[in-house]
Amino acid sequence: DIKGNPVTLSQVIKKRTLIVFWASWCTYCDELLPEIKNWYDQLNSEDLTVVAISLDKSLTDWHKAVVKAGFEVFYNLSDLKEWDGEVTKMYNIYATPTMFLIDSDRRIIARPVTFFELTESMKL
Repeated sequence: DIKGNPVTLSQVIKKRTLIVFWASWCTYCDELLPEIKNWYDQLNSEDLTVVAISLDKSLTDWHKAVVKAGFEVFYNLSDLKEWDGEVTKMYNIYATPTMFLIDSDRRIIARPVTFFELTESMKL
């Protein structure tokens, strides 16, 4: 995580977990991240956790972007390897932002592209 502690998905998973792949240099992420943060604050759901996986290479840039987006309340992860990271390859990430909504059994239940699709996916 951003503090240097190892984190596994099984440690943080809840009824629903939103995984967001993003980067500080991603202009689309600049638009989406505040929407996710505001929505999460209003949702006030103990059934949802957000895992934000950064594709940044710079720890400083990553940290500044987390603070700017107000993402400190989420699990913030990065291997600082950008597109060459193991998780990036495992999830076949080729663009940012990319989102996955998974259930408590770690099954992907939605892959929303827009904020609207994300909010609709939570109604399922």
